[in-house]
Amino acid sequence: MALRSIPTSTAWLLFLTGIVSFIAAWQLGWIELFVVAAACFIALLIAIPFVLGHSAVRLVRTITPNRVTVGDQSVAELRATNETSRPTPGILVEERLDDIVTPIEIPGLGPDQSSEFLYRLPTARRGAFDIGPATVSKGDPLGLLRRSIGETPVERLWVHPRTVITKPLPAGFAKDLEGPTFDTSPAGDVAFHTIREYAPGDDIRHVHWMSTARKNALMVRHYVDNRRPELAVVVDTQLGRTEPDLFERAIEVAASIGTSEIGRGMRVGVRAGGATLVNTGAASADDLLDALTLLRAADVEPTVDLARIAHEEPSTAVVVLVTGGRSSDELLAIVEAVRRTIRLVVVNMQDGDEPIALPRAKVINATTVDEFAAVWNRLR
Repeated sequence: MALRSIPTSTAWLLFLTGIVSFIAAWQLGWIELFVVAAACFIALLIAIPFVLGHSAVRLVRTITPNRVTVGDQSVAELRATNETSRPTPGILVEERLDDIVTPIEIPGLGPDQSSEFLYRLPTARRGAFDIGPATVSKGDPLGLLRRSIGETPVERLWVHPRTVITKPLPAGFAKDLEGPTFDTSPAGDVAFHTIREYAPGDDIRHVHWMSTARKNALMVRHYVDNRRPELAVVVDTQLGRTEPDLFERAIEVAASIGTSEIGRGMRVGVRAGGATLVNTGAASADDLLDALTLLRAADVEPTVDLARIAHEEPSTAVVVLVTGGRSSDELLAIVEAVRRTIRLVVVNMQDGDEPIALPRAKVINATTVDEFAAVWNRLR
């Protein structure tokens, strides 16, 4: 429970007046100034009992739901309960909604009586908003002292970007419909890759006797990890500095691709601003949406993320770069280093601009996430 005691400006003025009066009375010998100093200090002492103790009303807040999409409704319920055997007077509760303080008047409550108050939470824009604490203030009649008591914990409301369902990754953009092969794959997988020499730990059942006789050395069948195509999404965070509205739409596109792939059990990674937001070995759709909800503009070139994907995740089948507000020449300079080695899809969020095209890269020009999804779902 958070406590905060604040002497008001009137209290400080009264305290300083008392100090000055006492010193002046001591130096000048004026009894009247001693009386003024005593009155000031007595007033401050009388104010103290008014701010002592805890509130007799217990507050409990419930947020339903605490994760919503932009524009959806989220409601908070503040329940006030008098847990004493005596009636309580009306109190003023200050509820903090992110940076906005909202006053809530709670009427007097009888013994064991409760009262509920419902209010909508802000969901008009993407973000993670702190709700609370709800505080009860106590003060004296002269307004000298004020004490705020935090009665509820701080809770977080997640307002996720809007998403639409997209179709599976088009087969024409995958390097291999059965996924890439790996020399370090477990030997017991189902896809045969090659025949190699026996190594300690290999299953004897995988020995290929004809090759063993021909090579005069123990040879085994080597099986590969038959993984499905992996997808990586890169969000251009520089877009947020130049075109904030397009940046929000770009995040909606990344969220739509990511959640759709996760829902199908596909592996997908999302990078932005030089950092990995999520790499879904075990991440859920909420993990991805939470990470994108916290994403902010940054002055980091998307080439940083593209280069790291090419270097650190060579098994990636397709990379989707979500950007906007750039010319064809700018985009060509960004993707030049990776488009020869990675299958690339560029999503160009635009607002009345001319569509762009890039050689050896599929470009989707769209103004909204719905328009993007319509084009993506028609890819062959």
